[in-house]
Amino acid sequence: MTPDRSLQSPSSIELLPPPTTTTDTPDAVRITTPEQVTITLPLAGVGTRLLAALLDALVMIGVILAALIVIALLDSLIALQPHGMSAESVLGAFTLLFLFGFVFTYYAGLELLWNGQTVGKRALKLRVLQDNGTPVDAAAVLARTVVRLVDFLPVGYLVGLVSMIVDGRARRLGDVVGGTIVVREGDSAPTLREIAYGADPAAWGPPAPGQEAPVYLLTADELAAAREFLRRAATFPLPERAALAWRVATTLAARIGYREPIMHPEWFLIWIVRSAAGQTD
Repeated sequence: MTPDRSLQSPSSIELLPPPTTTTDTPDAVRITTPEQVTITLPLAGVGTRLLAALLDALVMIGVILAALIVIALLDSLIALQPHGMSAESVLGAFTLLFLFGFVFTYYAGLELLWNGQTVGKRALKLRVLQDNGTPVDAAAVLARTVVRLVDFLPVGYLVGLVSMIVDGRARRLGDVVGGTIVVREGDSAPTLREIAYGADPAAWGPPAPGQEAPVYLLTADELAAAREFLRRAATFPLPERAALAWRVATTLAARIGYREPIMHPEWFLIWIVRSAAGQTD
């Protein structure tokens, strides 16, 4: 693991451009990454998306019914108290705020927390991504959640259904405004955590003293590229994921003078990132 000291002053590299979308097919979108790896993301169909929306609706109905039962019990107790009428008015206003806030928070909160998934999407292995294949950010999630109100009009997601049928990527209006797509995830791609623990149980801790990667030879942009790949790894189909991991790993290996065979590119990148983190812990 001894680096080539002749590489201690590497020249700076330019930031790679964001991924670009290339030719779509009726059931998939093809995205070319800055490393010139083409990733094919299978799009979720109208039927699958509607089924996911139905599952989400059932979850929300269950939570709302449970909340309404609790609110009704509180209302009964308040009615027995002096000045109960004014307290009931406050409770009624709270109920309306709760219903609106819960529906909004359910979609926006889960898609932010679960990287583009709700309960329904997770059950059916669907995920929301930005239309260039990158994970959704807060702005995209908030945009598609707010426009969901329009998609629901006049009832039962009719506007959204028409939009998905007409649009070539099965996008509702919220997707168009938010710049997002919904894709199907395959069963074969392991998660990054599974890969890390399969390679070495210590993967998520700093390397042992003396085993750190010489990350001082890398620029901030190169370290950011390794972190970004690991953050997005689980969203890539397995063949393209392996190709992209190999390209990033071999590029960084050359930069630090790493001469040993890279048996597992993703574990190599985890070693790089954890070494960098260990220097700032």
